Amino acid sequence: MEAMEAMRTRFPAAPCAELERFLSARKGNRSKAERMYREHLAWRREQLPVELDDRLRCELATRKFFLIDGRARDGSAVAVFYGPRHDPKRFSTAETVRMVIYLIELALGDASGRAPADKLTLVLYAPAGTPFDLGLIRSICTVFSNNYPERLARAIAFPTGPITPMIWGAAKLFIDPVTANKVQLFEGRANPRLGDFVPFHLLPLEFVPEAMRGDREPVFLPCLEEARGADAASHPADACHEEEPPSRTRRVVEADPAVLGAVSPAQVPEAPKSSDGDGSSTEPVPSNPVPSSPLAPMSAALSPQHTSIAWALLGILLSAFVAYWAY
Repeated sequence: MEAMEAMRTRFPAAPCAELERFLSARKGNRSKAERMYREHLAWRREQLPVELDDRLRCELATRKFFLIDGRARDGSAVAVFYGPRHDPKRFSTAETVRMVIYLIELALGDASGRAPADKLTLVLYAPAGTPFDLGLIRSICTVFSNNYPERLARAIAFPTGPITPMIWGAAKLFIDPVTANKVQLFEGRANPRLGDFVPFHLLPLEFVPEAMRGDREPVFLPCLEEARGADAASHPADACHEEEPPSRTRRVVEADPAVLGAVSPAQVPEAPKSSDGDGSSTEPVPSNPVPSSPLAPMSAALSPQHTSIAWALLGILLSAFVAYWAY
């Protein structure tokens, strides 16, 4: 109590709930919490607000990281990392981290026009073939742990193979039990247990078990993989240069879909593919290419199976590292 009163005296304009989170992140140590919060304020002055420029719009259009138009069953906001769409050769680590910050600020703030969420549920989808980008994971861990303490409600990683749960079972013995319980590992890309945490009607159709799809309302979102092909065929212009991506979904959110950063996966078109003379499709080359991550070649050295396992394990480390600051 004394530490909290001292924090409130030192930062009178700060919300009490925010100060409590930073104080808890430093186990009640007032001096460490004050230093952490000063560094956080300096970070906010330097990084925020994130400008919604053309480059950011281009990356939002990839839908590799997006917010769900709805809430998890515990009331937290929901962010999805869609691994197959991450391309470290197209966007630098700094650009992707900037996009993540932009969306997290929307989820936890009131910029979307909805009541702000207190916590975030993170859905990590990293099947075989997902690029392995250790630099990105490390950078996001740093941003989360330093600036969003106690914000992670749960991390759900899938699909995992038989090896991942065994490794996690051993690793969580060294982690606080409350923190470890925030991590959920699911086998398969459409696991019924996912619906225990996030209503299925809010998720991409491919995450929903076939037996649970049916024809009932509310309407499921289109499958992301199917949407990718449709977007490529119907949008010949580069999505990076579109002024405003048209809305092509039956679901309407309160705020501008471009500002929400593909809150509903079908609302921002995928960057189209160009067609060669023989009819085959190739990925477009961005007009403003950025250097790939220096760790990107690591993904080429891993088999698809090992890449999937590596992403799942890194997702576990990310969630555990972020959740650590809550306790």
